[in-house]
Amino acid sequence: MAIDQAPKAPKKEFVPVAPGSYSSAAIILLTDGQRTTGIDTMEATKMAAERGVRIYTVGVGTLEGETIGFEGWSMRVRLDEATLKAVATQTQAEYFYAGNAETLKKVYEKLSSRLTSVKKETEISGLLALVAAAVVSMGLFQIALGLSGLVSFAKFVPQPVLAGFMNGVALLALLAVLPLLFGWPVGALQISGWTAMPKIQPATVAVGLFTLAIVLGLPRLNRRLPATLIGLLAGTGAYAALHAMAPQATLGPLTGTLPMSWPHAATLAPFFDGADNPLLQRHLGAALAAGLVMALIGTLELVLNSLAMDQACYSRTEPRREVLALGAANVASGLMGGLPLLLLRPRALHMLQAGGRSRAGLYICCGLFAVLGLVAAPVLSLLPQVVLGGLMVKVYFLSTDRWSIQLAAQWWRGQREADAQLALGVVGLVCAITVLLGFPAAVAAGAVLSMLLFIRSMNRSLVRTRFTGDALP
Repeated sequence: MAIDQAPKAPKKEFVPVAPGSYSSAAIILLTDGQRTTGIDTMEATKMAAERGVRIYTVGVGTLEGETIGFEGWSMRVRLDEATLKAVATQTQAEYFYAGNAETLKKVYEKLSSRLTSVKKETEISGLLALVAAAVVSMGLFQIALGLSGLVSFAKFVPQPVLAGFMNGVALLALLAVLPLLFGWPVGALQISGWTAMPKIQPATVAVGLFTLAIVLGLPRLNRRLPATLIGLLAGTGAYAALHAMAPQATLGPLTGTLPMSWPHAATLAPFFDGADNPLLQRHLGAALAAGLVMALIGTLELVLNSLAMDQACYSRTEPRREVLALGAANVASGLMGGLPLLLLRPRALHMLQAGGRSRAGLYICCGLFAVLGLVAAPVLSLLPQVVLGGLMVKVYFLSTDRWSIQLAAQWWRGQREADAQLALGVVGLVCAITVLLGFPAAVAAGAVLSMLLFIRSMNRSLVRTRFTGDALP
């Protein structure tokens, strides 16, 4: 019998239970009752009822339709009470009406008194150990790559390929922060796409543009002024003033509570405690494979970013040394239960623009970062996300490749030589692949284009112009 003809285990037959009998969880559905996509509402309700899950429905809006706001968000709603009542009834739950933000808060308070939470301890030491193993293996693989000397080949990457990668990464980062300026949830654009985004909030956009104007305009007046800090304070002040003068205006959410935790030196202890852990045995190979993939991608990104930094600083960096240092840092981070580390070119460029060009500036920056995390976390949680988005737009704009921008400007003015057009085409292609397909695909495409450009340059004649003896002066 062939492998693909082997008998499969029969699926377990689903047995419906009494509606509302599942007591471990419930669904609170805040909606106007209007279905825009997905399966039929009552069909989904039937599936929940057969599994004993209660659905508490909270209706927002009016029968005529209106725009409501709550904690920085706004939406256009038109209420369908009949459907919401049917959903709640069929699942043995309740229906609540929230006509405005104040009523909505009271509804949630009422629901909180009816629903109870039960704390259960879950053993996650094995999962954390696997993550730590992946990070440590990533660092070890990076050290191996650095010792092998393979990273030295990165210095032969053509300028158009490098510029396309830089612009693609900058564009991806810019697209990630744009929702903050529009008052959209973080990550909503990447998950749902443009068509599913809510209405743009004008007040939120105004605060973001005000912050961006300050951080871009102040350096033109006086380069010694801390434009980023002044922009942060001014933007936060504008946010607070608008909120005080027009409480009904939607301005986007605050940063919120920041997760904090001290390093855990015993993260890898489950591997050495002598107890059989099925989770570790099943997934250790996958964790090591993930470490290898992260090492390859992280090393390529590090080398390309280092080349970009060399161009911006007119310096020369040894890629082998950088990879060895990053590998050692990742090993240390994994042993302490930390996340993978990488070179952030926008942050480095921003520090250089602010005047931090020595090791002392680097140490001061790291020290202040640690102090902010330890002492000022409650203050940082009060910062508006739209203000941070305005600041990051400038940072990512600085990380674009200036050479390709100058080349595009020359092409626009009419200087359209064949080599310039070819270079711009390569820049655009690598940038598009980076944005649409991701970093690994961009690296693969860049490698192919690098070889093609090298072959093209080798096939060109070294003789550019010929003169006869009579033509010479």
